[in-house]
Amino acid sequence: MKLSSFKIVYGYKITSMKLKFVSCLFMLAVGCGQLAAQQNNQLVENTPSWVSMIDNPSVNYFEAVKTYESYWSQNTKPTLVENTVGIKGLSSVNANSNTANNNSLKDLAFEQEMFYQCMRFEQWQKEMRPFVQPDGSLLTEKQLEKIYKQRSISRK
Repeated sequence: MKLSSFKIVYGYKITSMKLKFVSCLFMLAVGCGQLAAQQNNQLVENTPSWVSMIDNPSVNYFEAVKTYESYWSQNTKPTLVENTVGIKGLSSVNANSNTANNNSLKDLAFEQEMFYQCMRFEQWQKEMRPFVQPDGSLLTEKQLEKIYKQRSISRK
């Protein structure tokens, strides 16, 4: 029997045309996955330093805040706004509707990522404020645990 007529795989007849179609779909899926990974890598390369600072437990709080504020003093901070239709979406603070509509998908993805990272940084800033030492260092988990134990003993 020829390959061009059919193959039986798991009880299904697969003609050469179907085999080519499935192969093309597989290649397309792999290509899309690689493209998405490449775009993600480009976003990571353009990410400002303050984004990684909040993931570092030994970061100086004041330096992180200074870096964040310095970055946004030179760049336009993305915000969530409601357009005329009533749909919420991203738009830069000083951008008008024409420039917002002309953004490429890459710019839009970066703007969305920056919006998310801004919210994340501001939440981190709010949560860490009580644990900042005078020199800008943050209390470690061991130090927090020690304080918690001392307070729970003093309450008894």
